[in-house]
Amino acid sequence: WTLNVDVDEYLRFNFYDKKEGDPSGCRGDADCIRTYKQSILDGTHFRTKFNNFDTAAGYIQNTTDPYFHGSGEKPCIVVARYLVVSSVSTDDNRMPDGFNASYFDTVQYQFRAPISEAQQGKSIVDVSRYKGTDVPNPHRLMGKDCTGGNSWAHNSDMSFRVHHYVGSLKAFRRPGFDSRGMEKFRERNNQKGLVVDNVALMQKSLWVADFVALVGEDKAFSLTQKLRIDAELEMERLIMVVDVSDVHT
Repeated sequence: WTLNVDVDEYLRFNFYDKKEGDPSGCRGDADCIRTYKQSILDGTHFRTKFNNFDTAAGYIQNTTDPYFHGSGEKPCIVVARYLVVSSVSTDDNRMPDGFNASYFDTVQYQFRAPISEAQQGKSIVDVSRYKGTDVPNPHRLMGKDCTGGNSWAHNSDMSFRVHHYVGSLKAFRRPGFDSRGMEKFRERNNQKGLVVDNVALMQKSLWVADFVALVGEDKAFSLTQKLRIDAELEMERLIMVVDVSDVHT
């Protein structure tokens, strides 16, 4: 299974949010809503069991999630996607020594759009069953071979969701003429009904610390924080080159 997302998007376990309201998959059916919420309260629903797993791959391999293992399994699963804005909400004290939360969007930013305000989803695909056909939609990669009937998913039915980070202005901008620019940056961040996401709090440990434990401090630093620092310095250089060029022309 392979996730198709942009560089500013990340897969997250779909922990239940007490503020998310009625499950959209029930389509207003009172019995369905009542049964769903009871399964959350009594801990039998799969959305209450993510802390038993450290990785998405481990979860997919060792669970009976019907989207990955059911009789109606399809090679393309569309999961819901939510915008996470640029308001700094935490400086997580679980960061390893030498690592700065300001270089990690998934740590620094936790204010996201409510569950009822999803963007078009993104796809998780079984590439072994991809037939080489054209991609009809970047949000629904395999068309009719994807779950659901369109690019929006019933989040309540899913084990995963995608978080789409606006990020810092440094990460958002581009050198030269920028069609997105400051106005687009402000528009993206002007979201109503924001909630503090519960994924980081629900997980047993911070992923950065787990990554350090897995690959070692030096390698973890070079693959994460150092890459971000180098990319920002390169962007500063490119912007400066473009600005100087504009002056001379």
